[in-house]
Amino acid sequence: MLAKRWEGRQPPANEIATDVPQTETVTLKVKVMTCSHCAAAVTRALHQFPEVAAVHVALQSTEAVIRGSGCSPSALAQVVHDLGYEAAPADRRLPAAQRST
Repeated sequence: MLAKRWEGRQPPANEIATDVPQTETVTLKVKVMTCSHCAAAVTRALHQFPEVAAVHVALQSTEAVIRGSGCSPSALAQVVHDLGYEAAPADRRLPAAQRST
């Protein structure tokens, strides 16, 4: 209804929907991914979260970029860790025992 009522114009601030979840991006550093099968497994696991809208896993940069609303970086890292990969939010370093040399 809001879109139709204000079609082509910006609605007043008091009529903008505030209950729409905001999309956020979480980047995980993922170690020990060595092939496209690994990247696909990580992608599938992250897509199991209902909050996750999109996942892009880059094998070369060893990163998983997750877009969604209300995503917990530590929960996302834990599900990747449960698959057998070392993972941590990109803004935190992996513990020394998990860092590759």
